[in-house]
Amino acid sequence: MLSVIMLPSKNPWKQRDIAILGLGVEGRSLLSFLRKWQPSRITVRDRNENLSIPEGVTAQLGPTLFENLQEHDLVLRSPGFSCLHPALQALESTRTEISSLIRIVFDHSPCPILGVTGTKGKGTTSSLIHRMLLTSRKNAYLGGNIGTPPLEFLGDLDPESRLILELSSFQLQDLHRSPQIAVILGVTSEHLDYHADIEEYRDAKASLVRYQTANDIKILNLSYPSAQHYAQLGKGQLLEVNTCHPAPRGIGIRDGRIEIVLKNRIDLGPTKDIALLGPHQLENVLPASLAAYLSGATPEAIREVIATFRGLPHRLEDLGEFRGRRIYDDSCSTTPETAVAALRAFPTGEVVLLLGGSEKHSDFAELGRQVALHECRSVVYGATAPRIAAAIRKARPDASIDQHPTLAEAVPAAWAASHPGDRIVLSPACASFDEFDNYVHRARFFREQIDQLHASA
Repeated sequence: MLSVIMLPSKNPWKQRDIAILGLGVEGRSLLSFLRKWQPSRITVRDRNENLSIPEGVTAQLGPTLFENLQEHDLVLRSPGFSCLHPALQALESTRTEISSLIRIVFDHSPCPILGVTGTKGKGTTSSLIHRMLLTSRKNAYLGGNIGTPPLEFLGDLDPESRLILELSSFQLQDLHRSPQIAVILGVTSEHLDYHADIEEYRDAKASLVRYQTANDIKILNLSYPSAQHYAQLGKGQLLEVNTCHPAPRGIGIRDGRIEIVLKNRIDLGPTKDIALLGPHQLENVLPASLAAYLSGATPEAIREVIATFRGLPHRLEDLGEFRGRRIYDDSCSTTPETAVAALRAFPTGEVVLLLGGSEKHSDFAELGRQVALHECRSVVYGATAPRIAAAIRKARPDASIDQHPTLAEAVPAAWAASHPGDRIVLSPACASFDEFDNYVHRARFFREQIDQLHASA
């Protein structure tokens, strides 16, 4: 099926010497995909010297992974390797081509692409769009930085399909095409352990709109300063998201109801019907509704999904009540902004907040102010605990803060600091790599700790 839809004339990889840089989720998907096309040689290059490599595939592992990259015809980088890495930059003066899984998808998708990016919320927004289109009986697919790598279903797409891609800055950094519909959510400070500075990070997101034509559409929340910059890029038509007031053209709020304004006004019902927890979810629900409508979702289906979709795992996920305390898993919160959004979802004075993890050089000043403002009891842990505690104490010297080296010690402390009627919320505001493989591993450990506490109580 791939040869019919993707490549009707020839196999462009048949006689090529290809390197896959990084054998993570995308790297393995690339390897599986390319082996079907039988290039002359596939070489896996990765930092991990203990990888298991399939028979017939060569490997260059460990400290030498970047050596002699120019010997390959094509280097396919995984998101973990910045296209600004000196070894990749050096290839610009050689015959070696650099590409990626996402670039292959953009080059060969037979249907329009709807792309979503932002610092946070892109997974929820992409999933909402996907659910709205499926509920409207559209042939919709979701991939990118979420779910199934899109090479695995690329052969199932046809011109009538809808392809939704959630895209990180890592995936967008060297993109050479933009989607037909681009949704850029709030872009703040993130991944400064990967990007040189905030400007490089924000510029990576710009690829989502930079190459749009006059027939394309960009959906932006102009309350974010970065959106003003994105609004000027490319030739796509601008549609606005306004979470407080009516939008002149786009989607906004009128008298407590969600309203699309294009040629006509489309009422999507009252904001109180939104099933997702927290006022910040308007920043996801509104652009998702507009993008889905433009892609063929019906107003009825959009209303149904708004009223029933309760979110993805590890995004303020309600784990239930334990001895009068409500427990929430927001392990996907890896920035100060998302922890602040979690706080705002609950009444003042009723939250015990678990904060901490590995270092991404985030600014915790505003988080400290909001923790103080919400009279939050805080349990901080991990590598970032001293900086977070300092930010909270600067805002409120007498704030209740309990500091521990690990999450294993922080969870019982949070339980001890809580009272019946409280919410215990894991919303770390940091990455997880000081203790865990990823935020999912952290969430699983948190649940295990809560279960142990409940069993022993």
